[in-house]
Amino acid sequence: MVEFREIVEPEIAALAAVRADKEAIAALRETFQTMKGAMQDADTYIEADLDFHLALAEAAGNLLILSLIDSIVGLLRDERKHTFFTKDGPTRGQFHHERILDAVQRRNPNAAREAMHAHMRQVREDSGKLAINQTQKS
Repeated sequence: MVEFREIVEPEIAALAAVRADKEAIAALRETFQTMKGAMQDADTYIEADLDFHLALAEAAGNLLILSLIDSIVGLLRDERKHTFFTKDGPTRGQFHHERILDAVQRRNPNAAREAMHAHMRQVREDSGKLAINQTQKS
């Protein structure tokens, strides 16, 4: 899942930076604020996180991209249910979401792409920590 996301999501963010309209940016802000207010509430945070990434896909303005991301929401939800509980996972995630949102608002596709790459590195790191912890528990 992480490899797929590393390939696809930076380009989604770059497209969103170029194509997002006022409504799309408002949706991104709203989901960001919901996550910010739910740092201790896994279910609410995870759903808002999913909504943030779906809003980016919608802002990219390509129905195939949106359909593809929408089709894997269940897998993304499962991934997030695990990574939410890594040490400071939501805090670090919010740092990256804020950078992505800022780049989209500034209409800077290169910054949006790089911010998403950084976020995907964080997701990969969190996923690796989970694998190590699960191995140690066995």
